[in-house]
Amino acid sequence: MKTAAIIGSLAILLGLAACTDIRETEPDRTATEQLLISTAADNAVEQFDFTSLAGQAVFLRRDYFESYDSGYVLALTRRKLGRDGVRIVDAPEDAAFIVELRSGALSLNNELFYIGVGGFTIPVPLSDSIEVPRATLYGDYDRTGIAKFGALVFTADGTLHRDLETVYGLSWMDHNSILGIGWNEQNILPDSITDNPRPE
Repeated sequence: MKTAAIIGSLAILLGLAACTDIRETEPDRTATEQLLISTAADNAVEQFDFTSLAGQAVFLRRDYFESYDSGYVLALTRRKLGRDGVRIVDAPEDAAFIVELRSGALSLNNELFYIGVGGFTIPVPLSDSIEVPRATLYGDYDRTGIAKFGALVFTADGTLHRDLETVYGLSWMDHNSILGIGWNEQNILPDSITDNPRPE
């Protein structure tokens, strides 16, 4: 009797476990999207040349910079200022020069080219549409991150001292496939890092 009760209890628990669904939250943006945008920003900001301000007290103005991931770009700019020998101050009244950053672009372009059939929707009157799955002989899905930034340098009294040359940065993740066999080409991860670092 006792054995039957234990077996019955285990069966009930197993049944409940089988019905349990563990939901895991995911960020709205994929890691690939974030890496594409941040790498494009890295490549753009690195081209700024602040060496003419080396040794000077500089304030980085934030209120005119509007862009996706603006906090990251401003942090990159502070890093570049520091690497170019600038002394960064936290208040404009303490600065000899003020750097004002602007954004022309920081986003992604997606382009898909394929040879095959499917990948479209057929409308059906008085019913739901039918999704025709894509079957490809050759596929080329390219994602490109694009950044365009500029910067102005003012003296403490608000006089324009210098208009830095506009800088551009690109990043890419291209996925190619032939008969279902795919491979990636990218510049968003070092060669020593893979996106699947699990042991074999």
